[in-house]
Amino acid sequence: MRLTHKNKVAEHLIQSRFGFDRFELFDNLNVNEPELTIIEFKNSKFVFHIEPFSSDYNAYSVGYTQYGPSYRLHNPSPKSTLTIDQVIAHIDYWLDHEVQPFVADQAAVDLWEEYKSGVEYLRIDEIETTDLTHFSNDDIVRIRFAIEDLKALIPQRFKVTEDQMAMIVNKLDYLASAANRVPKTDWKGIAISIIAGIIIALSLDTARGSQLWELFMQVFKTILLLPTGSD
Repeated sequence: MRLTHKNKVAEHLIQSRFGFDRFELFDNLNVNEPELTIIEFKNSKFVFHIEPFSSDYNAYSVGYTQYGPSYRLHNPSPKSTLTIDQVIAHIDYWLDHEVQPFVADQAAVDLWEEYKSGVEYLRIDEIETTDLTHFSNDDIVRIRFAIEDLKALIPQRFKVTEDQMAMIVNKLDYLASAANRVPKTDWKGIAISIIAGIIIALSLDTARGSQLWELFMQVFKTILLLPTGSD
């Protein structure tokens, strides 16, 4: 692959919402295999292959892993050659339609399993979840600030390892981004799922889990986004 084109791909990945540290970008130069530039989404089965045509370094074909039970490799344009800009468009499609659903599922938790594991003590009925409107731009900004507060407060109140904190940050970042896309009722459901998942991941007992839940409620009630039934 032309280095100028590879650099263009690299710049695009660096600017993606996932962050450059979630990717590996390298050339497969094995003489027994086709020349490929490969994008790997770390800690997953997702890869994106870029193969230049042997007669033209400005023409490419691509293949990428689809999110499904078999994680099969899909060639979206088997009968056509692609320019580097078209390759990048396919990368965006792969990230939006294959990788992002996987990331969302990784951030979510199985609420039924959470309840069976003892997280039923969370008083989720405190949160009004019938509002089908979307957050305003001001709300979204306030949510981001509240989530940054949570990121700072959790390691102050609870003992967490570096890996656990990275997991917490990933989940809370997903919660922040969800506020741009989903209605309030769906967002609050995601929030409940994420806080419950953090409680389980940290192996908090009932008392400590309740403290984390109250911390979450305190931060978001402060910005008037989680009214209770009694308010």
